[in-house]
Amino acid sequence: MRSLTDTIYKRMPEGRSHGYVLLSVVCWGGAQYLTDALLSVFSPALMIMLRFLLSGLVLCLLYGKSGNFHMVVFLKRYLPAGGLGAFGYYLLAAYALRITSLPFVSIMGGILPLLALLLDITVLRKKAQLTDWLKALLSVAGVLLLSCGAGFSWNITGGVLMIAANLTWLFYGILIKSWNEQGKNKQKKNGQELDRQENNRQEDNKHEWNKQEENVEKKNTQKENAELGYEFLAASFLTFFFFQDFRVCGRIAMWEIILLLLLVAVGTILPYRFYREGSKGMSLQTASIYLNLLPVITLLPSLITGRMQLKGLQFPGIIFLILAGLLGKAGKGGRSTGK
Repeated sequence: MRSLTDTIYKRMPEGRSHGYVLLSVVCWGGAQYLTDALLSVFSPALMIMLRFLLSGLVLCLLYGKSGNFHMVVFLKRYLPAGGLGAFGYYLLAAYALRITSLPFVSIMGGILPLLALLLDITVLRKKAQLTDWLKALLSVAGVLLLSCGAGFSWNITGGVLMIAANLTWLFYGILIKSWNEQGKNKQKKNGQELDRQENNRQEDNKHEWNKQEENVEKKNTQKENAELGYEFLAASFLTFFFFQDFRVCGRIAMWEIILLLLLVAVGTILPYRFYREGSKGMSLQTASIYLNLLPVITLLPSLITGRMQLKGLQFPGIIFLILAGLLGKAGKGGRSTGK
């Protein structure tokens, strides 16, 4: 019979990990259209606060009892996570967009896989392979080419802000990986104890044991959902304290409320959950390469409907990004040494 330790700590199938992260990118791509539509009514600060406040409340109402909420834990664990993975990234990216052009911000965001590779090597002690460098260079080149012909407004300050935004997201990934390791070590002891109990059971108790395995997996998922809710609430609190402009421009229509709820469910809760689940089975660099597919996902509806056509080097840029994603899926160095 399969042991409970193996059940909890079996490696997620690699294809499923890549599928989860790709789904998160698709959801985030759709969230850009929802955000675009809602910014005609809500100020950017109010949009960020409502987005994460509602997302956090939904998750806490559904799974709050499964989490470990204490004020000390909130300040030490969830506040830094919410500050890095939600508030910090969106704040820095928003300020970068204010002082420079979108193509330039895209280019600076495109160096995310290269920064991730450097952090994999220096912080997570991952041994880089030639394919790792190739993936990073293809991804950076793809974003650079995709931005060609769109017009640039170069700004050193904007570039620095975008690099800082990339770093906050990567440190968020490192933080999540460290949590996974801590949970792994703690629950492994519990799993080993239950494995010893399993050896004393008779064969006719297999059904009961399998049911217990399912309960453990369910509790772990519920706890992770609750923790994500606490992070969202932390991000909304930080937005409230650091921003002042919470304007509503005009009357809010019913369809805009529906769009906001879609942004909460499809553009926030699902992609963050997918990303956290999928990134357990891959390195920071591989996950960041998928994030570089965001411009492609965002452009697809316009390309399909004919409202936009690729110019010059933009088509090779898309090819480079897709190749980098395929290399990320096929590469043997996709997992960090911490896994």
